[in-house]
Amino acid sequence: MRNYVRKTDRGKTPSEVIERAIDVVLTEERGITEVGELFQIPRRSLARYVDKKKNELSSKQKYGYAKIRQVFTDEEETILVKFLHRAADIYFGLSPLDVRKLAFQLATKMNIKTPLSWNAKCIFCRLGNQRLPPWQEHRLSTDTTATPFLTITRDC
Repeated sequence: MRNYVRKTDRGKTPSEVIERAIDVVLTEERGITEVGELFQIPRRSLARYVDKKKNELSSKQKYGYAKIRQVFTDEEETILVKFLHRAADIYFGLSPLDVRKLAFQLATKMNIKTPLSWNAKCIFCRLGNQRLPPWQEHRLSTDTTATPFLTITRDC
């Protein structure tokens, strides 16, 4: 299932609506079930958000489903896409391997947490003088790690 198409709209409630519902529960001390029905948020989800808000002092919480394995934020990804388009205009463009190397270098330079496989397999760049053994270099050309990024950003 390479190109997944979502079939439901679960988890699509905007953050502002969820925050208003949490405020109503905490400030007006109304019931979670009542407020959940009012704002059309499932009761258990609202109870979980309220518990998090009570226990944590964080200013901004994330609600709903998160994109899995997303390394860069949308803004950072847009910056990277603009740079790649600019590089393609100036030069001959970059291979998928070069795009992965550049993404890894950008993530390490910006101190962004990257998946362990990026570091462990040395797929994305050289770490010191270490390289993949010659019998494993075929992984670099057959790896499809950059493919989702490239399919998402083709329309930019």
